[in-house]
Amino acid sequence: MKFEGVHSIPKGKLAETLASKIHEKWKFWKPKPVLNRSDLEEDLLRIKRFYEQNGYYQSEGTVAFKMTAGEPTGTDKPPSLAVIFSVTEGPPVKISEVLLTLEKQVEGITQASLLSRLPFRPGQIFVTSVYQDGKKRLTQIFGNRGYPKVTVDGKVLVDTETNSAGITLKIDPGRPYRIGELKITGNDGYVKDIIIRRAVQFKSGQMYRADKVEQSQRNLHGLDVFQTALVGPGEPVEGEDSIPMEVQVKPKKRQSVEFGIGYGTEDGLRLRGGWSYRNLLGWGGKFSITARRSDLIETIQGGYHQPYFMDADTTFDVKAGFERENQESYNFRKIFTTGALERSLWGNWTGSFGYNLEISKVDDLKVTDPVDRRAIEEENRYFISSVLAGLSRNTTDNEINSTKGSLVSLSVEQASEVFGSEVSFFQPALELRKFILFPQNVVLAGRIRFETVQETEDTDGIPIFKRLYLGGSNTVRGYGYQKLGPLDTNGNPLGGLTALNGNLEVRFPLYKKLSGVFFVDMGLLDEDAFSFESGDLRFAGGTGIRYHTPIGPIRLDFGYKLNPPKLGEVAVTDTPDEDIEDRWQIHFSIGQTF
Repeated sequence: MKFEGVHSIPKGKLAETLASKIHEKWKFWKPKPVLNRSDLEEDLLRIKRFYEQNGYYQSEGTVAFKMTAGEPTGTDKPPSLAVIFSVTEGPPVKISEVLLTLEKQVEGITQASLLSRLPFRPGQIFVTSVYQDGKKRLTQIFGNRGYPKVTVDGKVLVDTETNSAGITLKIDPGRPYRIGELKITGNDGYVKDIIIRRAVQFKSGQMYRADKVEQSQRNLHGLDVFQTALVGPGEPVEGEDSIPMEVQVKPKKRQSVEFGIGYGTEDGLRLRGGWSYRNLLGWGGKFSITARRSDLIETIQGGYHQPYFMDADTTFDVKAGFERENQESYNFRKIFTTGALERSLWGNWTGSFGYNLEISKVDDLKVTDPVDRRAIEEENRYFISSVLAGLSRNTTDNEINSTKGSLVSLSVEQASEVFGSEVSFFQPALELRKFILFPQNVVLAGRIRFETVQETEDTDGIPIFKRLYLGGSNTVRGYGYQKLGPLDTNGNPLGGLTALNGNLEVRFPLYKKLSGVFFVDMGLLDEDAFSFESGDLRFAGGTGIRYHTPIGPIRLDFGYKLNPPKLGEVAVTDTPDEDIEDRWQIHFSIGQTF
């Protein structure tokens, strides 16, 4: 399927609106779509409507066909056709004026302030979706001032002779209301009412606010116990200054099973399975058992997640299980349990506090460094008891594929003899991320992370599985997995006690679900805590492609070392001038690097 004459709107967005679809060859299990003339004629109407919605009211389209070269003829098999849509766009319709009238004045809201907050202005192309968004924005403004029954009537007069559009908006705020009685329907005792009441962000007697109503609906969906959850104002009683609020929910099934499969160049084949039981004891919590395996890690664990623990701002999580790691330098296994409380603080800030208990054993130390081997031979079993604390601020728009916003995260782990730990250490980490969205969906993404591990009390060495490592698809992509930093004579990673990692990416769309990226990564791994030499910074650059899926982008990255060290700079060796590894590294995985 091809488009000719399409310049002012994205071809991919236009193609998504059509009934005619091309056959994606990689979806070999799906039959090829069959075309008929009525669908194509309707597609011409869809093209015209799509152009009108984007401000082009004088567009005209035609469709033509061309048989694909090499197709057999004289058989019963229907031929494959190239469908060519030709469009004459015509001039755009631009907004000539925006007239706004208020039926009643509201304190703090002026006509000028409302006009300034509209997403459209005179002189801009009239786009239907932007116009509708403007009406919603006006409703939100009054809704946040206590007016739940505001009405926004809009009229648009399009003149195709002058290619102009006049917009008239008439706003009737109604009257302000306070929150009245909360009515819950559809729950029927499935979840305790107190959990639903903790999820809603408004209280009886408060002024009505639309943003708190919307947040309450998101909170109820986030419980993961309801198929649907609707929150909104009911009908007010005449003469009263309060408005009843309604919560309508439909419960989900209590149990669910999930399976997953994946592949990455570092961890090989990945398998994951899990079973969950929702709404344990009616408190909206979820008990789950999950298992996963890859070439690097095998884990089985059980966990319980309790939202709105004690109050509306606190969440409780606990998990326990068994884990085995198969790293290049060592194999180890551990039994662990972790519990944590997370609390919303102010704005977008969140704090957490928890406790970790683990018993770890190194089964196979593969490094040749005599100091490390002697330490592990003396004691290969570790009992670690530590407290965890964190503080973060997250304003990103999407956890899987962020395009704007920022993340600030500070975490600390403290293991001490006071808690009964056989190993004592202090491990702080600070991470900053920033995403900036530019026109044409180009995203500038940056991250910097600093982490260190300091021995404390009588501990004179950090176990190899607690050390820090850099290199690979999620840190510095010009290097192999854990290959940036100190190595032994055989090239096995030794880890470090201070890690500094930075990434800068430019992400840009290519075609439909495909996008590209250019990146520069940096990293430094020092053998001492709270120590690094700027001259030891290693840089890598490269490019990659992404195929976006609902669970995250599938990515392929090509990283190139810009200033690679020689083997003698990171290891004691008889061949100091040898390269550590190839200068190019290829990484295949799922999910953005950060």
